[in-house]
Amino acid sequence: MRRLLPAGVPVSDVGVALLVQAAMTMPFVVPRAPELEPATRTPSACR
Repeated sequence: MRRLLPAGVPVSDVGVALLVQAAMTMPFVVPRAPELEPATRTPSACR
């Protein structure tokens, strides 16, 4: 993994970036209960 990263990028930074990406993607991938509203990006974009 270290050979794939540009010099000066700690592996922990890549791990944090992947964790954040997964957290942002999860509501759009995991099926939601029928009684819940569909997931949208609007609430997160307004912050």
